Amino acid sequence: MMEATRTRLSTLWAFATLNYIYADVVTLYDKAGTLHFSQGFLLVSFLGR
Repeated sequence: MMEATRTRLSTLWAFATLNYIYADVVTLYDKAGTLHFSQGFLLVSFLGR
């Protein structure tokens, strides 16, 4: 039971951290106003390729 809770919290923490990083990067480029992202670009950049 304890191991399942630890795994669930670790997964949630990783998801939240990546979500904050993604939101910061998108907001940074959105303020610049010169770049427009397609869904494909965002997906590939999220996957790190």
